[in-house]
Amino acid sequence: MADVIGVFLEDLPVRLAAIEDAVTIRNAASIRAEAHALKGAAGNVSAVRLFEAARLLERTATESHLHDAEAVWRQLSVEARTVRDVLRACAASAGASCS
Repeated sequence: MADVIGVFLEDLPVRLAAIEDAVTIRNAASIRAEAHALKGAAGNVSAVRLFEAARLLERTATESHLHDAEAVWRQLSVEARTVRDVLRACAASAGASCS
């Protein structure tokens, strides 16, 4: 699991930057694809709230509700920071506080 967490933490900033760029330019296809990828990664580390935020952003793009994408992106980024902080603490404690 430590390897999965490490890969997730390494990949997270790249995924978030790609999502932010897609939201900024209002590219529904890119938002959908990037949110879908993040949703899968969040599922791999059991980050339920991040998974749900990514699912909502993916659906927002799929339904072309791009006027809502910015607000959904903001919520997703908050969840991502929380997950990042928890997983970093977990990794630093060699898994002792992971749950």
